[in-house]
Amino acid sequence: MTTLNISLPDSLRRFVEEHVERSGFSTTSEYIRHLIREARDAEVAARLEQLLLDGLQSGPAEPLEAAEWNALRLRVAEERPGYETEPRHPDSDTEGQVPGHESA
Repeated sequence: MTTLNISLPDSLRRFVEEHVERSGFSTTSEYIRHLIREARDAEVAARLEQLLLDGLQSGPAEPLEAAEWNALRLRVAEERPGYETEPRHPDSDTEGQVPGHESA
């Protein structure tokens, strides 16, 4: 883990220290990491929502052939190492699941 130093006015420093005590965080670093993760997650959620809205506004869906799906999987795999590229068999019990998110 790396270190990041920040400068805060005394009023913000007191706020952070008081919030850490009230909220059960062990350290101010833990609290700041929590805030950064929340900000990151909010950006990801906003991006996903925008992509979903763009998809809804793009017009009616058209079915893709297996070759088109495979080409799409390969393109994504090039952009995201570790992405599962093997097509799922339609009769498998994992149909419709996102790789890495198997249901219980």
